[in-house]
Amino acid sequence: LVDRYGPGTPVKFDLLDRTLYQIVRANIEAEDFGGARKGLERLLADFPKSDLSDDCQFVFSQALLNHGKPREAREAALDFQKRFPESPLRPDAELVLARSYVRETNWAAATGELEGWVVRHSNHVARAQAEFDRAHVNYLAGKETNALPLYTNFVMNFPGSPLAPLAQLWVADYYYNQGDNFQAGMHYQMLDESTNTAVGELRFRGRLGAAQAALLRGSAPTARRYLTNLVNDQSCPQSLLADAYYVLGEVEMADVPASGSTNNLGRFPTAIKAFSAITNLPAAGRMEALAKGRIGECHYQYAGQTKDPKRYVQATNEWHQVLTNSLASVAARSQAEFGIAKVYERQAENLEATEQKQVLELAWNRYLNIVYGNGLGTEKPDPYWVKEAGLAAGQLAVRLL
Repeated sequence: LVDRYGPGTPVKFDLLDRTLYQIVRANIEAEDFGGARKGLERLLADFPKSDLSDDCQFVFSQALLNHGKPREAREAALDFQKRFPESPLRPDAELVLARSYVRETNWAAATGELEGWVVRHSNHVARAQAEFDRAHVNYLAGKETNALPLYTNFVMNFPGSPLAPLAQLWVADYYYNQGDNFQAGMHYQMLDESTNTAVGELRFRGRLGAAQAALLRGSAPTARRYLTNLVNDQSCPQSLLADAYYVLGEVEMADVPASGSTNNLGRFPTAIKAFSAITNLPAAGRMEALAKGRIGECHYQYAGQTKDPKRYVQATNEWHQVLTNSLASVAARSQAEFGIAKVYERQAENLEATEQKQVLELAWNRYLNIVYGNGLGTEKPDPYWVKEAGLAAGQLAVRLL
């Protein structure tokens, strides 16, 4: 159609600019950017004042960015600004320019473009997205102290934005990672109680985070309340249940003795129940190994307080399952190996000298497995457990001399 009708015919002005526009769009969908560029160049040359020309160039620049061509997208966006300085699409083209720098991890340039954009277009419909991008770029650049007020202000200034829950989660995670569990808990709770329709599954992330923060600041009852509510909520995502049960188990293990008692043995069966719930989930994955490790620790501590030797056997059974779990991390397997060594030491306490030495040597070898990374292959040893096992092996070696 474009080739058949040349200059001077009525159809040129009525249809050909739209036809060229559709040629560009079709080539973009086919990921033929060479063909799209040729169609755009012809549209700009033959119809520079068409209402479709600026839209077509913007669509082309955006498509280049979306398909991983940031340099070409930036060139198209800069050319757009020269050709169409008064276009209502200019702010959108400027955002393409800024995001092209993001794709190239040029944080300084991206930050500069975004900061200038929010000043020039303070009332633009895309301001919320630009403000969120500005905060996110500072975070990606490693400038978390700069990102914090930007995310915090975003939540205050754009509470109804679909991005507000993400910003709220970032703020809560920031305080959590900084060890400020009071502020973290407050922001996680705000996420859980959000009325933003876009909060979705992030509400449950907030509830879980609030429980973790409460546990770390020593408020086990508060943490238990959040977690009980979470695991009993039928709409809770399955992907969060394992984490929720794990933290609930930790809450039970950390709970203070009731009524001034020096022991609270009931917490161990309750913790085991929570950790065991993870092993019954259809896709527990790596969490199953972690849960088995903590169940072993519960039995070990329970045995120490009740002097029940059967609990030591149950502890080692759980830890052996961790050692044979293909999804278990090096840290989880090292912890299980360490636990088995501890059981050997406890079991040796009531043996005669000769048998005692044999059992202690078994413990010593278990510690050395961790120290020397036996059986790890190409995996790297976990530094924390290497240290703990090294100290334990050294103390045990003195007894064996």
